[in-house]
Amino acid sequence: MKIENLSSRILEILLLAVAVVVAVMFFAGGYYEGSDEPIYTNLLLNTTYILVFISVVVTFVLSLINFIKNLIHEPKKSLKSLFGPLAIIVIVLISYKFADSTPLNLPGYDGTGNEGGTLIMADVCLFTTYIMIAVTAVATVVTGMIKAIR
Repeated sequence: MKIENLSSRILEILLLAVAVVVAVMFFAGGYYEGSDEPIYTNLLLNTTYILVFISVVVTFVLSLINFIKNLIHEPKKSLKSLFGPLAIIVIVLISYKFADSTPLNLPGYDGTGNEGGTLIMADVCLFTTYIMIAVTAVATVVTGMIKAIR
């Protein structure tokens, strides 16, 4: 087994173990006294943010490494390896363009999460997810139709 595959597998298992432990703590940890909020809500959210950040960074680093390898051996193929990361960047920029920072009317809420930056980040995440789901659905239908025609 190549060292890249082994290290990738070890990292995958480690991150999965962290996610499972945090999820079990969240669901089995109980609630704050007199509240419906689970004790480990912040831990779950922060771990999720960290895991998403790690996955994004690893994806872009590996895409860059793949690009450099292909650039040396097959320059035409190297341009194709940039398509995925560039498409994601374009989708995030489109999502950012449509994001809104107008504070929401939330009766009884006096926390700090109803601010411009937080609202924009939430909108970008939601819009990016919606666009990716739509692209995946269209690609699935189109691929199925192409296979049916052939």
